[in-house]
Amino acid sequence: MERILLKPINPYYPCQPGYRSAQGTYHEAVIPPGTMLGRRVCQFFEVDNFPGGSLSVLPDGCHDIVLTFDGETLTGWLSPSIRETFTFQFPACRWVFGVRFLPGATYALFPRTPAPGEPLAISLRDLLPDFGPVADRLPHTRTFAQRQGLLTAYLPLASPDDADRVAAYCVERLLSSEIPPAVEELAEESGYSSRYIRALFADRIGHSPKELSSILRMQRALGYLWDNAVADLSDTAQRFGFSDQSHMNREFRKWFGLTSGMVKDAENWVYQIRTGKIRWF
Repeated sequence: MERILLKPINPYYPCQPGYRSAQGTYHEAVIPPGTMLGRRVCQFFEVDNFPGGSLSVLPDGCHDIVLTFDGETLTGWLSPSIRETFTFQFPACRWVFGVRFLPGATYALFPRTPAPGEPLAISLRDLLPDFGPVADRLPHTRTFAQRQGLLTAYLPLASPDDADRVAAYCVERLLSSEIPPAVEELAEESGYSSRYIRALFADRIGHSPKELSSILRMQRALGYLWDNAVADLSDTAQRFGFSDQSHMNREFRKWFGLTSGMVKDAENWVYQIRTGKIRWF
């Protein structure tokens, strides 16, 4: 059976307006998808001098490593992907630093991928026994760039196995298709069974192909509206594969309780996001 080559995926940079709008200074670095690191990581992000409190976080299909430093103590967490909007609750921090992985790309670090929607973040000390030297050095870093460099050097970039290649191919197809391919189509293209593809998504991605496709499309439309104040809603719906503006509004309401028009027109729409569960850090 011919095996699939791991391809660089189309750029995917989720929009998390809760972090971007947090009190403090926000930093973000996106990773080009054609690089070795970009096969697994899409973004590094940070909020400096965060006074503590809650942030609204939207589904994006990604697991994050989240690190907090209050000036004395460093804590590290794995924040699993979510299926609904969450409130993330943080203490006052000198900085909150994050590594956002592409969907399904954490298996080299965390072979036992947590189920999406778990209310608790998971301590890195329980997951990464070799993280200690990095944790010892992080409190002595002074800039976002230094922390990014330290984490980049640490992250394992092992050669992908067959399951990695298939998962990456399937995510690539979901990202590049206006009409999401069915499981049967992904199976036929990859040379594996539909049952295997479903199990792979459950094990390594944590979302079904249909659910992940909906999340990816919503995230891309959200990011486009966030960055383009004059965007036309009907054009945006067509651009990102919704059947029409009403369909886009239904998806927006489903995932975070607001319409696309509210995102486009309301200055304080970030603070109107409807959240459910709380995750503590």
